[in-house]
This record gives sequence, structure tokens and C-alpha cells, in this order.
Amino acid sequence: MSINQASVTAFVKLLESDIIPQSEITKFYQLNRKLQEDDEIVTAIETWLKHPSRSQLLASYQENLKILLSESNVAQVETIPGNVKSPTKPNQPSETVSQLFHNAMIKVTQTTNSGNIQSQPPTP
Repeated sequence: MSINQASVTAFVKLLESDIIPQSEITKFYQLNRKLQEDDEIVTAIETWLKHPSRSQLLASYQENLKILLSESNVAQVETIPGNVKSPTKPNQPSETVSQLFHNAMIKVTQTTNSGNIQSQPPTP
């Protein structure tokens, strides 16, 4: 798992935990919905979390990220080079960082806003 993928996954875990007010999630996504580059998405997430009012969210995010990265490193150590198992099911493309971010944001914002944010599928 790349650092960018781990970062977005850690953020998605925060979104799914319902500890972030829906209004803040919606505002965040409205400001960042056009981002497509992995680095831009991660920078936007981390900049948003570094706001002083979100220090507890930042701590939770960092803990999630630490766990994901350590799990990823353990998985890499336990596999034999050349014998790597993909977490993606056969004949199914893996989700890019951009797709992971946008799909999670759309899912979370539409859960309670049903239609306030029109979904735009990310361009590959």
C-alpha cells in the first residue's frame, strides 16, 4: 500500500466513524472535489486536519495511518519476493487513490444530504 493510499484510507476511516460533523465533511468536499492528483488529495486532507479545532481528528488520522502503514510493512515482509498476492479480486481493477477519495466522499455526503452534492465520477 502506498503512503498516499494509506493516507486516504486513514481519512476514510475517520469519515466512516461519524465523528466528523456532516456539515464539515460537505464543506471539505465542496472545496476539494476537483482534485485528482494523489499528492494534492493527501495535502488537502492533512491541511484540513491540521486546523487547531481538529486536533483530535488529526490524532485519530495519524493513529489510523500508523496502523495501516505498519500492517502494510508486515504484509510486505511476510511475502516472498515475486509471490505477491493482490488484495484486489481477480478480473477487478484496483481503486486508485483519487477514486478511493471521491467514492468515499460521495458516499458519506450523499448518506445524509441525498442530492445536495452531485456526484461526478473521477476521471482516471
